[in-house]
Amino acid sequence: MASPSSLQRECRRALFSIMKQDLVLTTLVADTSINPEGEPAWPFILIESPRTLRLRMSCVRGARVSFDVHAFAGPRTDSEEIVETGYDHVSRIADRIERLFAESTITLESGAKCGTLFSDAQMFKDGEPDRWHWFSQLNCRVLAE
Repeated sequence: MASPSSLQRECRRALFSIMKQDLVLTTLVADTSINPEGEPAWPFILIESPRTLRLRMSCVRGARVSFDVHAFAGPRTDSEEIVETGYDHVSRIADRIERLFAESTITLESGAKCGTLFSDAQMFKDGEPDRWHWFSQLNCRVLAE
């Protein structure tokens, strides 16, 4: 039987896999910048700070897992000319992430079903001129048999 921690890990891997396979998102953020190893190249996406609560019901085992999903972006340029502000760039990345996971159901490797719902989105400047940081809480309800 899957533990809440194993369901959380499986859920996180599935979220990254879905993002890296989405052609719309990977035109906005290189797939190597989705959960990057080492120092990330802008723009980039992270899923961090998992919080897990065991679910126990009749005939059902599972977990509620919440993740903080982060996107970082600056302006897009073409031949050193700004073609999109950092605010608009990160807004489009956020929109695509929200569309991928808003009220959807994902089947995990183990066969467990993971329902997703976003809450508490926020966007703010990230220290440097026209660099922005968006984040939201992604709430997952994972049910394993």
